[in-house]
Amino acid sequence: MNDVNVMKLAKGDVVKETGAYVVLSGYLLCKASQNLVHFVQAGDIFIAGDNFCSGVFYYEAKGDVRLALIENTTTWGSLEIQKREFLTRQNMHLLIKRVDFFSLSVKRRLMALLYQAGTEIGVVHDNLCELPTIMTQQEVAEYVNCTREYLSGLRRTLVNEGLLAKKNSWVLQNWSTWEEEFEGSLKERQAEMQ
Repeated sequence: MNDVNVMKLAKGDVVKETGAYVVLSGYLLCKASQNLVHFVQAGDIFIAGDNFCSGVFYYEAKGDVRLALIENTTTWGSLEIQKREFLTRQNMHLLIKRVDFFSLSVKRRLMALLYQAGTEIGVVHDNLCELPTIMTQQEVAEYVNCTREYLSGLRRTLVNEGLLAKKNSWVLQNWSTWEEEFEGSLKERQAEMQ
């Protein structure tokens, strides 16, 4: 049996060593340039380094993270090409979605970011979706391209509309409404493309 190489990262650290990894604990953000592409959590597999998509994507720890390098394990070897192709397509698709994201209003960008976080790393229960506190208000504002003050006003609006709970953390209320809204929009766009 192969030894597993476990790597520990602190908040803000970037995965620099090329390889395929599985997240054992913690959260990372996949970024291209300074733009958020998607969230990565325990159990997710990703490929980092210059050999993957010419180094366009990088992974930043959002707290204490433990990773296992799986590139050299027997199971990974049999799936390597297919998995790399899948992860490349997935990241490119998410990057294209991020470009489309900037054509939306600021409110819609915030809602899209919260929905993405909910589907990728949120904990759903009782029609609520709780997001882990891995992003500061400033980071959220930067990702949706607005000021913190404007973000604060948008947050109040979403609370008043019953879409967010009145808490310090991000808790999406009526999760089924969020799913209908964003899955419906996705299906409409896919139908238009055919």
